[in-house]
Amino acid sequence: MNLFHKRFYLPEDDRWINLNVSAAGLRVINKKGLNAALKDAKAKGYIDNI
Repeated sequence: MNLFHKRFYLPEDDRWINLNVSAAGLRVINKKGLNAALKDAKAKGYIDNI
């Protein structure tokens, strides 16, 4: 699997987060935006504490 260690900035929380994200995940983030992608991932149970 194509996993990348990427650093993203969350302006709402004024902080940086580090994610291990796949190439498909990067496309989702670019399409929907970081906040929407994180919200969807949390709803599906992929992430716990963001």
